[in-house]
Amino acid sequence: MNSVKLDWRKALVAFLVFFSVSDLSAQSKAKAGYLENIFRDRENVHQCTALFLHNLAALHDSTDYNFHILNRLHTDLLELMSVTEDKIWFQLKNNKLRADFIAHFWKRRDPTRPTLANERLFEHYKRLLYARDQYGNNSARTFDDRGRVYVRYGKADETYIELPNEYAEYNFSERTPVVGNDDMSFRKQFETWYYHRLKPKVVFDFVEGSDGYNITYQVDQGLQTMDLNVWYKALGKIIERRKTISPTFQSMAFNFKFGVTANEQGEAEMRSTLMDFGQKYSEEMQKRHKEIPPTESTHFEDLPFDFSISYFENLNDEQTCIVSYGIENKSIKFGKHKSEVKLQFSTALSDSFYNVFAEENATTQINKSDGTRNMAAAHKFDFRPGDFYVFVEALNSENRQLGKKATFMKHAVRPADSLGLSSILFAENISGSALIGAANSNTIVERNGVFIQPTPFRNLDKKSPPFVYFEIYGLDKNDEGKTNYNIDYIVKEGKDEGVSKIIGKLNPFDSGKTLIQISDNREGNNHRDSAFVQLDLSRLKKGNYALYVRVRDEVSNKMQMIVTPFSLN
Repeated sequence: MNSVKLDWRKALVAFLVFFSVSDLSAQSKAKAGYLENIFRDRENVHQCTALFLHNLAALHDSTDYNFHILNRLHTDLLELMSVTEDKIWFQLKNNKLRADFIAHFWKRRDPTRPTLANERLFEHYKRLLYARDQYGNNSARTFDDRGRVYVRYGKADETYIELPNEYAEYNFSERTPVVGNDDMSFRKQFETWYYHRLKPKVVFDFVEGSDGYNITYQVDQGLQTMDLNVWYKALGKIIERRKTISPTFQSMAFNFKFGVTANEQGEAEMRSTLMDFGQKYSEEMQKRHKEIPPTESTHFEDLPFDFSISYFENLNDEQTCIVSYGIENKSIKFGKHKSEVKLQFSTALSDSFYNVFAEENATTQINKSDGTRNMAAAHKFDFRPGDFYVFVEALNSENRQLGKKATFMKHAVRPADSLGLSSILFAENISGSALIGAANSNTIVERNGVFIQPTPFRNLDKKSPPFVYFEIYGLDKNDEGKTNYNIDYIVKEGKDEGVSKIIGKLNPFDSGKTLIQISDNREGNNHRDSAFVQLDLSRLKKGNYALYVRVRDEVSNKMQMIVTPFSLN
């Protein structure tokens, strides 16, 4: 079935390319034969995708021209790439690896993989062309900060020119440089873009510079050399316009004394008020800019979801990775008059050169009546040891929602004579027999003869005792050929500033009060073993905690410990 689908896709590519041969030939010989030009005058997403992939596949040879075009393609992706992806790019040794990297980059971001059309690719290049046409400059990206924001988030919901045209009272002849602004860019106009659809809502302020517009957080920068009364009036108008952005801005507008003059308030107090409100605005907007997603597609809304990764060693020189997905019902769009929806969860593993070597997909039906959150899927992979990337996504194709995440897993080689522990895996259920009663078989994996329904959530329900599963490696045997070891499961209270800070301490056991401790002494016949336990957390209060699993090998007197944070609601 897969081969049939692959042949169909190739046939469609060939069909679309056949009817665009003249375009391809002209483009390959053009002085500025960048692949972005494929999207300039075309509106057919399938055709643009096919032409892009066809041209990309032709860049494998090690020629200077191909290298130049591939570098341009890398520049095209700068607003979308993560830091990790950018680092990978500079490790690639030849044009084939670079072209393959770009192909995989767009494959991962394709919201409709069963079709040839890549809507995200099409949307990105349409934005990119607009940014270069409307906001172009001489930088490496070829557009200014307005272009960067446009490529990331698309057209703003509202735009304003804040300065100086709107404020007729502004006296241009009296402007003098502000200390530290020798380029006098504070004299230029401000352009403001409002994004009400982003979460959280944000405003981008741009000030005109020598080569386009730059983002600024000093919204009153151009006002500070004006008459105090005019400065105050103008800043009040700016705050009033932004009061719907957040409760902080609403509070600022509420506390701002509109209509007051310097004579009534006092010059020193007015100047202090202006400086204070300008600083508060800057801090709040910088905070909100950090909270918005790095990019947003208007084709698909973001679909928030949870996932966890657990890592295990195998005897046959392999490693196992278990990825579990969970989602809260409040994050899902069910559609009008519908109470259920099908979501697709996909996992891809790649090596450090971005070559995907394993993929799994699962479709899960979610009902509104299922509860507040659901374990949605679990994927298990066996592969040779080494560093690897994990790319995960959740797709609600019917209602145009898509969520994507990625993480890097560093392989640490355990010395052969050392005691080692796997990841801690939280689970909804664990059984020695098949979990027949589980509502969704896609959420179950088998490991060492037990069936596990892992949960990705670390905010646990105290009324539902979680299972904890982990594995032990490198146990020594005594003279009788037996292993003898002790396991301690310890729950300690976490700290308010974040349980994760406990993990980084050299001796985390020094912090936090011990609330639960369960000991289990075992004997066995193998150098490795697995263990699981169900924790009763019902007596604990809501808050942050840390689970420690400590193993002492009574034969070798070696000890190993691992810790993971969680919280209770």
